[in-house]
Amino acid sequence: MALVVGLGALRFADVAAQEGVTGRWRIDVYDLTPTPLYGELIFTDSAGATRGRAEFSNRNGPPVALSQVLVSDAGLLQFVVPGDGGAAFSGRASDGARRLRGEVVADGGRRGRWTAERLDPSIEFYPVLPRFRLRQLVGGVGGDQAILPGALVAAAAAEEPRAGLVASYEHSARASGLAPLSGPQLLADGPGRVLGLSQRAEVLAVVQHTLEQLRAALPGDTVRAQFDAIFRPGGNWRLDLHGAALDIARLRSRRLQWDDVVPALVAAGSIGDSSAAAAAVPRAMERLLMLRRADSMALGRLLATAAATAPVSARSLGILLAAYPEAEDWHRQALAFLLRARWITHDGAVRSPAEVVRAAWLLIMPGDSARTRGTPAIASQLFGQPQAVPRYGVSAASMARLVTPLNWSGGQWLDRHGSSEMLAMLHLLEAPGSGELLVARADEALRVVSVKQRAGESTSGFLEQQEAIVVEPSYIPVLALGAVLHEWGHLLAEGWRFDRAVLAADDSGEVALPGVNPWLVEGIAEAWTDLVLAPIVARLPLFGLAEAEKRVRLSGSELDPHVTGYLVARAAIGAAGTKGTAAPASIRHLIEAGDPARVAADPLFGGTFRDPGDVAPLIIPAPSRRFLVPESIFTVDTRFPDPVSTVIRMPE
Repeated sequence: MALVVGLGALRFADVAAQEGVTGRWRIDVYDLTPTPLYGELIFTDSAGATRGRAEFSNRNGPPVALSQVLVSDAGLLQFVVPGDGGAAFSGRASDGARRLRGEVVADGGRRGRWTAERLDPSIEFYPVLPRFRLRQLVGGVGGDQAILPGALVAAAAAEEPRAGLVASYEHSARASGLAPLSGPQLLADGPGRVLGLSQRAEVLAVVQHTLEQLRAALPGDTVRAQFDAIFRPGGNWRLDLHGAALDIARLRSRRLQWDDVVPALVAAGSIGDSSAAAAAVPRAMERLLMLRRADSMALGRLLATAAATAPVSARSLGILLAAYPEAEDWHRQALAFLLRARWITHDGAVRSPAEVVRAAWLLIMPGDSARTRGTPAIASQLFGQPQAVPRYGVSAASMARLVTPLNWSGGQWLDRHGSSEMLAMLHLLEAPGSGELLVARADEALRVVSVKQRAGESTSGFLEQQEAIVVEPSYIPVLALGAVLHEWGHLLAEGWRFDRAVLAADDSGEVALPGVNPWLVEGIAEAWTDLVLAPIVARLPLFGLAEAEKRVRLSGSELDPHVTGYLVARAAIGAAGTKGTAAPASIRHLIEAGDPARVAADPLFGGTFRDPGDVAPLIIPAPSRRFLVPESIFTVDTRFPDPVSTVIRMPE
């Protein structure tokens, strides 16, 4: 029996009966097929008549509307499902119109039974499971090396890196009110200083001064109240993670001080010497947080040792440690506020850093406004150093090309849940088999992975539900903003390249994702950071200090992508000219090139990247990181994916 439902009106002799049938129903049909059929009936009222449609489990097509239905004076419900011979249904409501039941006569006189139960509007029900296809994806960088050609190395060297970077850093430090670091002290104390672990009192003093200046520039009492709720709750300044944790802990123990936890930290071996130990508490707490993440049982043993030796101090330590999750939440809120609040004078108006980002990106990629409509989420991860990483999301346009519904139910599911929940499904979709699976083709071997595997092995994730910037929570927010803007540059540039690759792929076969040259992608991000930080540091130089200090700290290694890549980008900008939109145009060409060889051949840069003479390329050993996510057909049931088939497509 083919249950195909056509358009019609449902008339009722009894108004109460009409009201009773309106809504959604699960229908089960027995005895007409080897296994029971089930489906969904939906009745709606339209100008006094009830119209209906149905979908059944033996069909993949969309539901079609019911033919005319009649209700006799005696309350008998009758309707016909047209199709190959059709099927006539008759029955009655029962249990206060919560159930329908009756008989069905199909083509040829075959008889069966049917029942229907009312479905709550909130219940998600599909007679045919939503079915989807994930296209095959191939990405990563092949070969066994990452290479920066000699032409680009020569152009970077011509920028005289060390002297220029040091001068820029020293100017930034002095303008911020801090002494510049150099030599071994820079390497030893530089990272700790931006984390609030070294020279803590001096650093927090200039951070507070900068925030006071920022507060004065806020437009209006409402935004100022938001600032105070984050940075001055109750009139007390919160400047970094550790200060926030102490402030939050005092809500449970009002007189808690750093000194109170020192005996417990000494007993646990987290502080070696109790003399002047209060200054060492934040660093010790950072180590305990890292230990809690890596080995919670080991942390428990340390705390037990502390409790046995210094029980009063151990209780204080427990209160302080318990405050850190809320302090991490504070850190995320602080960075989000610094990104979104308007406190920068730019182009004659007071703007937020996010608005500066949007304006800068439109100079680089005119017309690509959709990419900057939102602000990336801020997430926390303990790195033990001043670090942030991007987590790459997927645009709606790319998702529509990567995942395709294969039936009507699939389209309905996507309409209801959207691309974000589909990405969650992909992260639950397991690849077949176990162990490492390699596919050899042409002159390369690719690791076969699931979306979940690839996301887990990359610090930047893979096909993430939400675009995000993950930040070390000890990174003082004022100093971390430059790193956040740097990572936003990665999200924009690599997101643009990802979309271009996906949207350019044909409908059959695989999608080749863009590879990454470390010097080029970091050079783009560093040049971008200069562009968006410029209006900020012009008034509040402390916001640029950490980025300037990072470049000097890393400049000792020619192989470091941040520094050498930055100098390559600066050379490109200089070649394009020093006025007007030279920087945006240069950054656009670097993004579009995506490969150092194409950069060297770009006419915008003239002869800057040619004739390297005897300058050798830079080479980093990098075993092939090529991966393949196979094509998958899968269904979704109760929001969990079930693989139907997996295909590995070989190139033609």
